[in-house]
Amino acid sequence: MERNLFMKKFVALLLSTLLLSLIMVGCIVPTQQDPDLTKLQNQLDAIANDIADLQSRLEETNDTVSQSDTATPPSESEPASDAAPSSNQKVLADYDLASLAAEVDIIVAKMENATVDNMFDIKTEGDALDRQISTVEDSAEHDYRQGLLSREDYRSVDTEAERLEDALDLAEDKMEIRLGFDD
Repeated sequence: MERNLFMKKFVALLLSTLLLSLIMVGCIVPTQQDPDLTKLQNQLDAIANDIADLQSRLEETNDTVSQSDTATPPSESEPASDAAPSSNQKVLADYDLASLAAEVDIIVAKMENATVDNMFDIKTEGDALDRQISTVEDSAEHDYRQGLLSREDYRSVDTEAERLEDALDLAEDKMEIRLGFDD
C-alpha cells in the first residue's frame, strides 16, 4: 500500500514537472519556433502521453492487487477469518482432542483409585499429559495466528484444552486431599 502511494506521488510529481516545463517552454519560445524547439515540444508531448499510459496501468495494477489481497491469508495482526478451509488450512480434527480427552479420563480414573504408594507416579503421568494438552493449545494458537485455523475452531480447541486441564487439576486436587498430601 505504501509503495502504491509512493508511485502515485512520483507520477504526480513527474506530471507537475512536465507541465511546468511545458509552460516555461511556451513562455520562452518566441512566436516563431525553431525546428529544435518544435522537436523538443513533440518529445515532451510523447513523454506526457507515456506518463498518462503508465499512470492508467498503475491504477489497473492497483485494482488487481487490491482484489488479490483479499484472497491472501491474514497476517499475525489480522487473525484468520471464518472462511472455509483451503488445502493448507487446519480444522478442529487435526488436533486430536478426542484421544487427549480419553487419556485424561484414564488418568482421572487412576487418580481416583490412587494409593499413597503410586500417587507420585500418577501425578507425573498427569503432569506429562497436561504438557501435551498445552502443546496442542499452543499449536492451535500458532496456526490461528498464521491464518491456518479459523477463529471458531481455535476457540473450540482452546475451550476443550482448558476443560481437559481443569479436569486433570481437579482430579489431582481430590487425590491429594483424599490421600492427605498437602503441597
